[in-house]
Amino acid sequence: MAELKMLSRQSSPFTQIAEKMVHQALLDWRNTPTAGMGTSPAQRLIGRCCRTLLPTTDILFKPQYDVNTDAKALSRKEISRRQYNHGARSLVPLKSGEVVSMKLSGQHICTPAVLSGEVAPQSYEIRANGTEYRYNRRDLLRTSEQLPQDDNWLPDVTLDAAPEAQV
Repeated sequence: MAELKMLSRQSSPFTQIAEKMVHQALLDWRNTPTAGMGTSPAQRLIGRCCRTLLPTTDILFKPQYDVNTDAKALSRKEISRRQYNHGARSLVPLKSGEVVSMKLSGQHICTPAVLSGEVAPQSYEIRANGTEYRYNRRDLLRTSEQLPQDDNWLPDVTLDAAPEAQV
């Protein structure tokens, strides 16, 4: 677009003709009906056709809104969404105390860890190497790997004792 502005500033008759051709091509594209929709981009935006060099009747310049356009656009969006999510699957929720593998920042190998609990939907608190981390579910892999029985590996599980009765 910057090149088009620069060319329009020059007073060469060739560049002025080229600029008019570009604008005419854009106008033609806006007035051409889209396949499957039955209306042009200009009709969907402003409700009528744009004026062109071709002679047309005044009826085409009066706004007419197609109520089915929204339904057609939604059905096209639904088809696109279905094709995009074709191979997608939901991740299985993890349980507290489960062994998972995760990549720590700056490392290229997976580190085994123990799940402490779910903090938010799809967000888990993990304990690895004695440090607590918070990871998203998509960054965690279930594993059948066994962990060493150190205190650093076990999740902190505390049971709340029942409050004693005050006398």
